[in-house]
Amino acid sequence: MAEYCARCKRRMVVAYHVPDDVKRLVLLNRWESGVCAGCFDELAEKGGIAYSFAGVAATSWSDRPAPRNPFKRKR
Repeated sequence: MAEYCARCKRRMVVAYHVPDDVKRLVLLNRWESGVCAGCFDELAEKGGIAYSFAGVAATSWSDRPAPRNPFKRKR
């Protein structure tokens, strides 16, 4: 199941990790479920908080298994 950004509601295609203290400073306990990397970067810039992403991984729609064909007849 795809995860969505709590702020912009777009699908999160990049998974990242930042230290918990930086995460608390940037998100201010407003977005409990997390935000996408773009929103996190924007919020950190507005707050003047320097950070760096660690453990970045991306997933594409093509990495997921193909859905089952509901129109295929069973024999």
